[in-house]
Amino acid sequence: MRRTDFWIEDKKLDLFDDEQIKVNSQVQSFQDISKVFSDYSQTFTLPATDNNNEIFEYYYNNDLDGLIDHNLRRKSRLDVDYEIFKTGLAQLEKGTIVNGMPQNYTATFYGDVVSLKDKIGEDMLSDLDYTTIDHAYTEGEVFRRVKGQIVDNVKYPMITSLSNWNYAGGGVDDITTSTGQVKHTDLFPAVPLSKLFTLIQSKYSINFLGSWFSSPNFLRLCLWFKNKNQIRQISKPYDLVNDNDENFTNGFIYGELFYTYRNPSTLSGILGHSVSVQVNTTSTFDYYLDVFKNGIYLNTLTRFGGGSNLFQVVTLQANYLSLSESYTFKIRSKGVATFTGSIKYSITYYDNTTSSILLESHSNNFNSISTTITTDLRLYAPEMKILDFIKSVMQSAQLTVVGNSDTSFTFMPLDQFYKYGRNIDITKFVVTDLIEYKRPSLFSEINFSYQKSESVLNSNFLDTYGRSFGDLRSTFPYDGGKFDIQLGFENILQQKFTGTNLQVGYSLNKNLQPYIPKPVLLTQLDTSPGMWQVFLGNTAYTGNYVPFGQEIYNGTDISTINWNIEVSSYTNNPQSNGLYRTYYESFLLNLFNKKTRVVSLAANFPQSLLIDLKLSDKLIIKDKKYIINAMQTNLSTGDVKLELLSWFNADSVDRNIRVSHSSGTDVVGFEAGDGTINISGDGLSFGSFSALSGTGSFTSKFTYPANKTGSDRTQVVQVTSERKQGNETELIYSQIIITQEG
Repeated sequence: MRRTDFWIEDKKLDLFDDEQIKVNSQVQSFQDISKVFSDYSQTFTLPATDNNNEIFEYYYNNDLDGLIDHNLRRKSRLDVDYEIFKTGLAQLEKGTIVNGMPQNYTATFYGDVVSLKDKIGEDMLSDLDYTTIDHAYTEGEVFRRVKGQIVDNVKYPMITSLSNWNYAGGGVDDITTSTGQVKHTDLFPAVPLSKLFTLIQSKYSINFLGSWFSSPNFLRLCLWFKNKNQIRQISKPYDLVNDNDENFTNGFIYGELFYTYRNPSTLSGILGHSVSVQVNTTSTFDYYLDVFKNGIYLNTLTRFGGGSNLFQVVTLQANYLSLSESYTFKIRSKGVATFTGSIKYSITYYDNTTSSILLESHSNNFNSISTTITTDLRLYAPEMKILDFIKSVMQSAQLTVVGNSDTSFTFMPLDQFYKYGRNIDITKFVVTDLIEYKRPSLFSEINFSYQKSESVLNSNFLDTYGRSFGDLRSTFPYDGGKFDIQLGFENILQQKFTGTNLQVGYSLNKNLQPYIPKPVLLTQLDTSPGMWQVFLGNTAYTGNYVPFGQEIYNGTDISTINWNIEVSSYTNNPQSNGLYRTYYESFLLNLFNKKTRVVSLAANFPQSLLIDLKLSDKLIIKDKKYIINAMQTNLSTGDVKLELLSWFNADSVDRNIRVSHSSGTDVVGFEAGDGTINISGDGLSFGSFSALSGTGSFTSKFTYPANKTGSDRTQVVQVTSERKQGNETELIYSQIIITQEG
């Protein structure tokens, strides 16, 4: 028997003498490859010893006020013969009393990945902090981002939400004329997925690792921030602050207007109090005066069309004995504007001592205010849970996630996950009494889809072809069930105007009415030269712009975010490297291979292999290679039950990157083996690598000079990565294909 220790935080728990701790491990099941979180878990029973009672704070007795919230999972680990086997989180499920005596506790041990779900919970994309990428919201700023003149995280795709744009077709929607001009308020921002993942890491103090995050297939992806039919962006509220104090009988104007009731023994025939605010501006933008009474919001007064205005806040309010009022004011505007003006208080009354009607008035100027307009991306974030967003991104590329700790997680495509695993021969450890070979349960139908789009172009595509743009459906002559993956995103078909390179989209339904889409996934294409002319605002423009669509360009390779083979709206050529072919095809071809078998067997592993074995490793049994579909490990005995799947896919790995034409430094990420990475090759004709060794998930830097050849240039660099297996070292040969734009 091997010694097994179970720890919660820094405290070791007592185990039953005969407790058999078994841990179930699984990545994606070949029967449900839509499962995206690799994990392990096991529930087991612990004795109610004094030590365990103290650790669990006598959970069965809720009369005690403990310091621990047992509704939360706690850091935990399992050791085998004093070496760490797994780290994760433990959840106390229940405590049991038998005949009035504490008997046992039930706890579940989870892998680190579950902490990712715990940390994020039900939070929405709108809960992230976007202040680092919020920016000035003006016509000039928006159009500079359309043109690609601002190298920043946020761009504005040419997708209309109000007008049925046409090109040189005449009418009020002809964007080649000033009448049909593109209005900046008609455009919504697109945020790169890379930035969203960065914001998620920052909010929850976690780290996302993996070379996929530095690949063009990820870096070119954007999420369209549109949850309204129209941008309604106004400035933040600015406080009206007086430039001098104004004191008067029973009141003062000092940062706010404050007054009390007038003594009724000296006054009679009170006509009332009045409060007004004079606002002066030459701006033509609408602006708003927010009124607060005694610190509580009262109402908003609006001046449409800008210009100076006298706001009557209170008119002849009666003089009650309890009257004691405080007014404060804030001003907002729809555009950049400067405001000056004054706050005025007056009281009209009959003075008994003089037998006359008097008007007492007090006024004080407020400091000049200049408003600025900035975005608040939080207001336009798609209505989507953060976990649903991560899950949809993972499903799009068949990513698996491995927990390195409760705050660090590595993501990689499933096919790559297995390619970087080791080849381990376990023949001598297999118990040969019973080995089952079964056929895999194959699917009779597979469906890969996006959310249904209401866009007029998508609706026309559906009516014409009888299927949704970008979706894929295949049937097979097998008796299995259906396999469905539907992303939480919408995939908007766009169009390029004839004779131009201008591609636009429509957030208009088939009746040409605005609609609010599901979260829209887009790709940012390469900046395109101006083979077109449109009016951006009142200015005719023919220069570069940043198009958006479905394609991702990586040197001469083109992939798309469509599941199916589709004709590109931008190039008018069929593009075959969609999500299915890029991320799912090799796995499913292996599954559907006539030689594929599901093998169930038992083995007994030495302690070194128990500790070292990874779910990404391929197991070799008598010269046949398998991947691990499911594994149950008895830590006390070393007995292992395995469900394996035949593996015929190659282990070679290619890494494609594309760099700009100007000089710079790019990050090249990849998963290393257990040993050293070396980068070499006769193809290293320009540029240089730095930090060329490391282990685990590895990042290198490629520094390159400006390309002055006028055309793309490509080099192939050999990568050698070591994988250690016991005392032996296995070399993996792959290559990095680098293309620099001309």
